[in-house]
Amino acid sequence: MAKRISLYGILVALAFIASYIEVLIPFNFRVPGMKLGLANIVVLTALYIDGVRAGITVSIIRIILVGFTFGNPYSALYGLSGGILSFAVMALLKKTDFFGIPGVSMAGGVAHN
Repeated sequence: MAKRISLYGILVALAFIASYIEVLIPFNFRVPGMKLGLANIVVLTALYIDGVRAGITVSIIRIILVGFTFGNPYSALYGLSGGILSFAVMALLKKTDFFGIPGVSMAGGVAHN
């Protein structure tokens, strides 16, 4: 149990750092709120290393922390709704074993938007 909690903590910290790096990168996608999705790498890692429970836990905790740190409660709710839908799509596609990691990641990004 302690091993799993420490793994989740490390993954949440890495996802939080990736989100912070995204805030610093000055990309203009001409779509409000659109980002590169660097934290998605960590969520995918959690999904493939420890399963659906790890992935959804890391994703939800990261979205809440980032929303309140770099945004406001409304951006946290908006990110949470997109993140949950995105993760559901990624978990379903992973289960089918038809797509590889890049395909699962791209489908999650499309679902989030």
